[in-house]
Amino acid sequence: MRNRKYIVGELEFTENGIRFSAWDPFEENRMNQYLVLQLVDQKRDCEEKIQRMEQELRGLCTAEKRELQLELEELERKLTDINHDFFVW
Repeated sequence: MRNRKYIVGELEFTENGIRFSAWDPFEENRMNQYLVLQLVDQKRDCEEKIQRMEQELRGLCTAEKRELQLELEELERKLTDINHDFFVW
């Protein structure tokens, strides 16, 4: 796994067609995009964890819920700080 190479694909829709490209996320000019993708993935995991716990337990205890909400807020803050090019929902 240490020698594994990561490749990120980009799908772009334009008025004239569709363009797909692949790039190495560790290139200097692509690192910010890769960091945004990592944070979006972590944010999604945190949101899913909150939802799953609420469904399974019919609510979270206050301490657990607050801890997960703080983690989610921190991830959203980091995304806001580094994300200047992408729309994240």
